[in-house]
Amino acid sequence: MQSAQFQLHAELEDSHWWFAGRRAIMRDLVRQVLPGPGRSTVVDVGCGTGANLASLAEDHDCVGIDTSPEGIELARSRFPDLRFICGHAPDDLGPLIDEARLILLMDVLEHVPDDFAFLSGLLAASAPGAYFLVTVPANPAAWSEHDESNGHYRRYDIDRLRRVWEGLPVTPLLFSHFNSRLYPVAHAVRTWSRWRGPAQPAGRGPT
Repeated sequence: MQSAQFQLHAELEDSHWWFAGRRAIMRDLVRQVLPGPGRSTVVDVGCGTGANLASLAEDHDCVGIDTSPEGIELARSRFPDLRFICGHAPDDLGPLIDEARLILLMDVLEHVPDDFAFLSGLLAASAPGAYFLVTVPANPAAWSEHDESNGHYRRYDIDRLRRVWEGLPVTPLLFSHFNSRLYPVAHAVRTWSRWRGPAQPAGRGPT
């Protein structure tokens, strides 16, 4: 993301229904895999401006890491009681990666040129029995200018996502779409937007 995109993201993620809904789903899944008692270490890789991680901080010891100085600066200013690291996972996490009981990858893999190598490195560094919670944008056919402007390399279907950890020592527990009832509407809007083409500046028509 560029600096302006991080700022916009920070403004939207607290209240926009999509981000709020995703956090609610995420928290429910976290409660199932880390039911307590006691606090567990949660590491959010690609934490952006920090809202996902902050929503878990009441129950867990939370650490976020991101390669963007702008994203980390915003995260620290918004959630000063949490720990945020500007750097690359897993190398810049040090012993925290081994302490983590849960590693979040919330819309991260699509930003990585080699998603298999990236996930392999995280798995190799993490402790046996750690959980990974991964979300990615769905359906390669829904590719749009939004993906390009956000630095995406790909969208995923279930087969493509499975191939990311093919041959790795992991046991998938759940594959699922979320916000799936709204998917047909979102897909229709993106299809219409591609058909219409880029929006014209005010006061100008097609030439």
